[in-house]
Amino acid sequence: MLRRKTPWLLLMLGAALAPLGCGQEQANDRDTQERVTVSAELSAAEIRKARDVAEALLAGAPGKIVFIKAELLPGPTADAPQRQVRVTHYRYERDETTYTCVDLKNGTVTLVEKLDHVPTALAKEEQERAEQLVRGDPRLADTFAAYAHLRVELRPHHVGRDDELFGHRLVLADFVVGDSYIGPRAVVVDLSTGQVHFGLTPLSTRP
Repeated sequence: MLRRKTPWLLLMLGAALAPLGCGQEQANDRDTQERVTVSAELSAAEIRKARDVAEALLAGAPGKIVFIKAELLPGPTADAPQRQVRVTHYRYERDETTYTCVDLKNGTVTLVEKLDHVPTALAKEEQERAEQLVRGDPRLADTFAAYAHLRVELRPHHVGRDDELFGHRLVLADFVVGDSYIGPRAVVVDLSTGQVHFGLTPLSTRP
C-alpha cells in the first residue's frame, strides 16, 4: 500500500493554468478536487440569481452543461457596494469551461470567457455518477468487498491530444483506506461515455 502525499506538482500546475476573471486575477483553488458550490460570502438567493443570469446565456448550447461553482469576487475596497460573481459551468460537447462574470446589483453579465481542455473541478452530480460507475464495475467488486471502510477519491483527469479519450470528461479514481492507497491505480472514469478504464493508460481494460 502507498502512503498518501499531497500532489504539490499538480497544485502548482493548476495554479499556473487558472484563468483570470472579470479583469482581475482570482485566488486559485489549492486543489482541483475542491468543489465549492456555495461561497460563504454569497447567500443561496444570490447564487441562484447569478446562475440564472449566467445560464440564460448558455440556454440552447448543445451538449450537457453542469454548474461547477459560484465565487464572490473582491471589490476595489473593503466596503465596496459591488457584488461581482464569477460563475463556472462545464459543457461536455467541447470539453469547454465557461466563466461568466455577473453583476448582482444590476443583474447583468460583465464578461464571458470560454476555455477548452482546461482542468475544471467536478460538479457534485459528476462525483456521484463517477463513484456509482466504479462501485458498479464488476472488476472492482473484490476490492470493495475486502475493505469495509474503503473511500473513493475523485479528481478531474486529462490526456494528451493524441489520446483517443482526449476531449472527454475524465475522472481519476483512487481507493483509500485510512491514510493508504489500495487496489488498482490509474482507474479512469469516462463520464462522456459512462465507461471505466484500467491500467497505466486509460485505454487498457484490465486492472
